[in-house]
Amino acid sequence: MVFAEPTVDWCANFWKGFLAGLDEVDPTAALHERERFEAFEQWLAERYAQSGASWYAMIRVFEGADLSGLRAFVALWEEFRKSVPGME
Repeated sequence: MVFAEPTVDWCANFWKGFLAGLDEVDPTAALHERERFEAFEQWLAERYAQSGASWYAMIRVFEGADLSGLRAFVALWEEFRKSVPGME
């Protein structure tokens, strides 16, 4: 995957586009991915003691908006997947 800019916002927009495409070819898979990211968002909200913020906003604010935030996203996603049953 290549982003025009290595930022958390570009990652979030890529994700939204991916889900839009997936909706067209496999709505069930798209729903599953949305549910996983909703769980990830809740996990982040608990981690950062925040509510009502999107996953990408929390990462942007607490981890950085640029490459540092992208690296943190990957690490946080892996930690989430390993720590929450059924998210592998």
